[in-house]
Amino acid sequence: MCTSHKIHSVQLKIQKLVYGGDGMARLPADDRGPGKTVFVPFVLEGEIIAAEIIEQKAGFARARLDSIMEPSPNRTQPGCPYFRGCGGCHYQHTNYAHQLAIKAEVLRETAQHQPNEYQRWRDSPSERR
Repeated sequence: MCTSHKIHSVQLKIQKLVYGGDGMARLPADDRGPGKTVFVPFVLEGEIIAAEIIEQKAGFARARLDSIMEPSPNRTQPGCPYFRGCGGCHYQHTNYAHQLAIKAEVLRETAQHQPNEYQRWRDSPSERR
């Protein structure tokens, strides 16, 4: 269910990256409770950004990156001129070693949410081929 709210700009601190490449942040808490989760593409963990909320759902929101106020020390210039447009690569705005660390963390977190599947995969080498 989509809630109808006016689009507005916010300042966010990116807490982590999630599966699919978006950064996750939280809106400030208010009288209704803890702040809503916001997903923003093309950011890195720890960055302070200005973003525009473009979609609000009951449990989360999506935002478009307006500017990076405090960049991550891992931020680099993407090597591909189509990076923000084609959607094929999520992490070209960081170095390769950091890309691997991000992917490992996303896999670890995903496995924590599905421990039985991860255990079965880990214990069965034939499943990994």
